[in-house]
Amino acid sequence: SKEELKEAMEVISQLNPHPGDGLDFSDKDFVIPDICIENKSNEWIVSLNDSSLPDARVSKHYLNMYQDSKDDKKVRDFLGKKIESAKWFIEALKERDNTIRKVVLAIIDFQSKYLESSGGKLKPMVLKDIASKINMDISTVSRVTSSKYIQFPWGVKNMKSLFSEGIKTSSGNQVSSIVIKDIIKEIINKEDKKNPVLDE
Repeated sequence: SKEELKEAMEVISQLNPHPGDGLDFSDKDFVIPDICIENKSNEWIVSLNDSSLPDARVSKHYLNMYQDSKDDKKVRDFLGKKIESAKWFIEALKERDNTIRKVVLAIIDFQSKYLESSGGKLKPMVLKDIASKINMDISTVSRVTSSKYIQFPWGVKNMKSLFSEGIKTSSGNQVSSIVIKDIIKEIINKEDKKNPVLDE
């Protein structure tokens, strides 16, 4: 009815058209993982988190233009080069995804105890370990793991944080330097602040 419409218009006219303006958002509040790892039927499944990215493909418009330009060699050559360049770029993206997947699968294989212990038993691992496992250059592994995050069932981790030097224990075993840092952190958190633990 006209009365209901008038009432609705009165309410709507008083609303803020930009309701999120008053909230303070920061890009640093959260991390969107690049890779997700989940355990399904005792098998680790790796999936790349690229759902927000559009599919890369050569435009049909330009492919049709290329087909229609049989009479104009200059246009056909120009379009041919651009289409080949686009195809190469798409292949490079696929290769990048395959490389990321290979690296992550090698990390899963190397750090099986870490995964089974829900992030408790990190094994010493350096870039060279993964590079030799998948027959790739160390620089490629470094590039793939740089600024990337993995979502494990128990939390999100920076890929670089999975790499650490090993320190030999008195029993002769190798322990990750990250594990030792975590132990030291725990000791400091639990110590009596009036009578702190000595460095020794």
